[in-house]
Amino acid sequence: MTLDARLSSLFAEWRARGIQIAMDCQHRPHRLDSPLVRETLQQIDLFMPNASEAQRLTETATLEEAAFRLRDLVAKLVVKDGANGAWLWDKTGNYHVPALPVTPLDTTGAGDAFNAGYLAAHLTGCDGIGCLRQGNVCGGLSTLGYGGAQSAPCREAVETALGQYAD
Repeated sequence: MTLDARLSSLFAEWRARGIQIAMDCQHRPHRLDSPLVRETLQQIDLFMPNASEAQRLTETATLEEAAFRLRDLVAKLVVKDGANGAWLWDKTGNYHVPALPVTPLDTTGAGDAFNAGYLAAHLTGCDGIGCLRQGNVCGGLSTLGYGGAQSAPCREAVETALGQYAD
């Protein structure tokens, strides 16, 4: 999440064009007590930190505390929680989907692969649970190889895993 005071006008322009805004937190020093952070979060449609990023951003000790502080700021909050799966908070409720049961070789890029899977499912009209499930499959499969982009799963692998994945 790169913050700049000019984001507000950029986001307004995107919204006028019908563009939805999704943002990952990344490992940044920003904290929720910053007015620019709060303003930025209130303007995005989907915020996708991992659990430790959410806790660091909110300066809280647990994922539950972090989610409580974040969920009213963003339209949709998706938190990646590694082997614990993924969580979604939106206006309809709180949802959890367990992780794909894998033995990871390397977690580099797993969060990015999750984001890609989640967003791809979202863009094809899946509901929140379906988006979490596809995100978990993409993130989980990406840990079975080494490196980030090199281990990102192909569509066929994702579809096969989705067919075998029950939460």
